[in-house]
Amino acid sequence: MSDMTPLGQFKASCPQCGAELRIEHDGIELKGNERLICAVHGDVMSLEEARRIIFEENRNNIIDKARKFGRDSIRNLFKK
Repeated sequence: MSDMTPLGQFKASCPQCGAELRIEHDGIELKGNERLICAVHGDVMSLEEARRIIFEENRNNIIDKARKFGRDSIRNLFKK
């Protein structure tokens, strides 16, 4: 799965103006209630909403990579 973008490198953009969104949270660890903030439009969406959008936009690629990983894992298991 080396050709996939690491999760930490995804960038979310404001759906209204395209500006990069930042995560508003009160610590180091994400708790699930974080909001994505646009410098121009303020609170745009939750982090969970952004994750769903990213998944929907990349659904086929994610599913294909997961299937390939599963097939390769099973093949490697039986090679031993």
